Amino acid sequence: MALQTVLDVFLGSFITRVKRLVMFSITMTVASVLLFSCWQKVAHSPSGSGQDVAVPSQHKWAFRDVVRILRDFLQYVSVLMSFYEPLTLGNLLRHRDQLSGVNYMLQACFNEAIDKFSQEPLLVQQNSKMVIQCDGQTMQFLSGSGDCEISVYLLRNAIQFDVRERTAEMYLTRLSMHQEPLTVRDLLRVKRDLESWGLLSEGLRGCLEFAVQEYAKEPFCAQDNAQMVVDCGGQVVTFASGNQNNHINVYDVQDGAIHYRIRTSSFWVHMARMTRGAVKELVPTHRGKPMRQTTNMCLPIMVDKRVAMGLWSLVNTTCYRVVSQHFGLGMSTVGEMVLEVCFTMEAELYSKVACLGQETGKPHSDADVQQCSTGHLQGRPAGFRV
Repeated sequence: MALQTVLDVFLGSFITRVKRLVMFSITMTVASVLLFSCWQKVAHSPSGSGQDVAVPSQHKWAFRDVVRILRDFLQYVSVLMSFYEPLTLGNLLRHRDQLSGVNYMLQACFNEAIDKFSQEPLLVQQNSKMVIQCDGQTMQFLSGSGDCEISVYLLRNAIQFDVRERTAEMYLTRLSMHQEPLTVRDLLRVKRDLESWGLLSEGLRGCLEFAVQEYAKEPFCAQDNAQMVVDCGGQVVTFASGNQNNHINVYDVQDGAIHYRIRTSSFWVHMARMTRGAVKELVPTHRGKPMRQTTNMCLPIMVDKRVAMGLWSLVNTTCYRVVSQHFGLGMSTVGEMVLEVCFTMEAELYSKVACLGQETGKPHSDADVQQCSTGHLQGRPAGFRV
């Protein structure tokens, strides 16, 4: 096995040198022929003479034509002379080890290429073309027919690993094995790519459109930390964002109905997904302090919007600038309203939720705590006092 590896490396290096030598010889031969063929014979006659006088012919160098022909020829030769080494993990590791202590940037690019390439499906590994461009050096690798183009390069001090599929089979293979980024833009991008490859069935089209419609309604705390699995029309597509703590499933059934189910990871995410009815249930408790009068200067902001703004800010734990952009108000107004809603919730709801026992002043069991926490919705529980 070791002897076979040594022979493969030696033969590959030897064939590479022979190929480059032959192509260089052909290039120099053709260039010499072009140089000699571009001489032009131009006949000159004395000016002002009334009759033709035979003069010796002279050679004139057509410099622009030679430069243009040589440029086109060298571009063609550069394509022919492009050499691709075998694209295997073993070959990538061998080149990476040879760069140890010599070129740290190129070695880092190889590390990124090895890490990402090892995660690709077997079909991609066996039919890919990889180009590594780092620190002014370019190395090319090829496996199979090269139906998948991989580029590894340095951009803004960050190593990029880009993959571009050239066939529908390759795209579908990578899509079924990889998790796509989970954003509204990426959902639309995957739908558009599947449609361009002719792989988008009617069932999957409806599920992706429904997923975009429902996912856009989710709060940021759910969107930024979720995993979505779309299983429709016999095709499964997976999307992921953040730590993937919230799980979203989009699927269809036999009657054609599409279902959207989400399992939240925490209480705050669950509260962020409150329905419109639940928010309206909290509005009457804020009919006191947040109310404003209509003046000649401007109309007051509705209590419903104030409550929604306060809850949205608390659940998403974001800055006032994002809240102001979401609700179309100034940051100072947002800050004042959020604090107002918080103080009102403490004054109006704390006494209805935090109940203490009559005898000891504390709940005695988990059932008492659960009954106490839902007392503001079901009426004040018996046996408890404020």
